Amino acid sequence: MSESQIDRSRIDLPQIAVDAEALEQLKMMWQFDPTLEGKVFRFAIDGKGCDGFDYACGFDDARADDFLIEIEKLEQHHFAFDAFAARYMPFVQLSFHRDLKSGDEGFVVNNLAQDQFKGKFWRKDPTKAVPLKE
Repeated sequence: MSESQIDRSRIDLPQIAVDAEALEQLKMMWQFDPTLEGKVFRFAIDGKGCDGFDYACGFDDARADDFLIEIEKLEQHHFAFDAFAARYMPFVQLSFHRDLKSGDEGFVVNNLAQDQFKGKFWRKDPTKAVPLKE
């Protein structure tokens, strides 16, 4: 049985917009948490429903096949995507939300291309399928 492999050469590097609060939180976390030394901040697809993909993000170890994007203003630190996430998260917005009333806070990922990947989008437009090596 052969394994299909994603053709990374046919996937563009994602574009990421980071709000000031998210950038400040990343900077502070890397500066003051020694367990994050050498870690990347990973964007991932965490599932799929009719309305499109669900997303996750957080600190992780870099992998050899990651797409790495150096974080502007935080040299030596990177955002990371596996090939599948990079394909379906071409334009990402990262923000940090804090609700003082409830005490909830955390990073929020918004895929600005989410509308392109609702339902069984690859049936309507086969060019949106993951590009595989021949």
